[in-house]
Amino acid sequence: MLSAEGLCKVYGGSAARAMAMLRAGIDHADIGRETGATVAVADVSFDLAAGEVLAVLGRLNSGKSTLIRMVNRLVEPTSGTVFLNGRDMAAMKPAELITARRETMSMAFGAVALMPNRTVLENVAFGLEVAGLRRRERQERALALLTRMGLAHFAARRPHEIPSEVRLRIGLARSLIGDPSLLLMDVPFAGVDPVLRLELEAELLDWQRAHGAAMLLTTQDPDEAMRLADRIAVMEAGRITQIGTLDEILETPTNDHVRTTFQDIAARRRERLRSAHLEKLISHFERTAMEGLDTVESSAGALDGTARQLTGIIDRTNEQAGETVVAAEQIASNVQSVAALADDTFRSLEDIRLRIDDSARIASSAVEQARKADQSVHSLRKSAEDIGNVVRIIDEITGQTNLLALNATIEAARAGEAGKGFAVVAQEVRQLASQTAKATQDVSLRIQAMQDATGNAAQSLQSITAVIEEISTISLAIARSMEAQAAASATIHTSIDQAASGVGVVARNARHVTGGARDTESATRHVLTAAADLAGQTERLRRSIEQLLDGIRTG
Repeated sequence: MLSAEGLCKVYGGSAARAMAMLRAGIDHADIGRETGATVAVADVSFDLAAGEVLAVLGRLNSGKSTLIRMVNRLVEPTSGTVFLNGRDMAAMKPAELITARRETMSMAFGAVALMPNRTVLENVAFGLEVAGLRRRERQERALALLTRMGLAHFAARRPHEIPSEVRLRIGLARSLIGDPSLLLMDVPFAGVDPVLRLELEAELLDWQRAHGAAMLLTTQDPDEAMRLADRIAVMEAGRITQIGTLDEILETPTNDHVRTTFQDIAARRRERLRSAHLEKLISHFERTAMEGLDTVESSAGALDGTARQLTGIIDRTNEQAGETVVAAEQIASNVQSVAALADDTFRSLEDIRLRIDDSARIASSAVEQARKADQSVHSLRKSAEDIGNVVRIIDEITGQTNLLALNATIEAARAGEAGKGFAVVAQEVRQLASQTAKATQDVSLRIQAMQDATGNAAQSLQSITAVIEEISTISLAIARSMEAQAAASATIHTSIDQAASGVGVVARNARHVTGGARDTESATRHVLTAAADLAGQTERLRRSIEQLLDGIRTG
């Protein structure tokens, strides 16, 4: 947008000799004594980009006002060149220079010179009038600018009818009315009170950013340069000793003059940085502390809720444990009853087994007696057979006797008297035979009765034997059943023992659960107490943090 190369301005005396001495590095005072010339600007070069703000900062008589006037050729440079949009302004013809001043650049001075015979609106629109715009158009544009700046209600007044601070703003509006792409401002806010200065600076920056114009201004105030400029050029005795951003100047000042000029700003900036850093630390600490407190409170709340849930669980666990203990005791009682019943059953089975053993012994004795009776029956049968043989022999004898008697009778008849004696004998023989027959018949009857009795005895013996065998079978079955019952009883006893052991384990576990529940309940109470203590400590910590932050802010 704008660039200056080697600008110099020498007033009075021998300018050529002064320039030669200046290039030789001779001090300005020596040049003045030798040549009688005053070096206002010495070899100044800078660039200004479109949309950039460059502030030339210097004390009185540092050459800054001469420099800004050389830019628009209000002051012709002794040497050096100024380029506007790439064109050498020294080569411009007067008409081209006027057009450039009217259309491209505008200049504002600290001393506002309003035309007293014109209204505020006419003063603001004067530049547009010079540019040849029609009255209606320039008045509309001027009124629009005054409206944006909040000055429309002064439009019809004369300069002497408005306050001095308003006149400053009217002068600023007159500089901005042509929408220049380059704005030159020579100490525009000198002598303005600080509050109004800040307002004017804000309005100027708003306009500059809205239009994207480049701005070159001079100032004696480092704070104003800091607030308005993108870069700062520090001038001393007609020379730019350093040019750069505020950070560059503060970090690496080129000489003591620059360092001294910005020492207050550097100190304030360090203080602001320290304050900003401290505020950031405080904010971070406050945020972290509050987050920590919120986390602690949230954790305490969650812990309290968890503890209450745990208390409910413990209460339910205690109830269930109590019910389990009661059930276990009931089971133990039932198991003991079953065990007692099993013992009674076992004793009953044992009595039955003893009785069966007695019955078995009796049956064995009966079997033995039956065997003996069977042997007696066999003996009786044999005796009966022997008697039968005797009876048969007797029958034969009887038959022979009868035959003999018959023969004797016959012989007696034949012999007559001689045979009477033999007949008597025969009669006796018959009687004897008859008696023998009777005796034999009795014996036969007795033998038959004995045989019948022996048969009955044998049948009875067989029945007894069958009964004894059946009793033995039943006894064996009962014995086997008793063995099974004994095994089952043993199994029942084992199961009862296991059940009793399990019930004992259940009871112990239930007691352990109850004890654990009590311990957990106690721990929960401790947790609740700790949570309450933590909440109290958190609240105290919150108050301490707030007091600390208040103390830091007020300190």
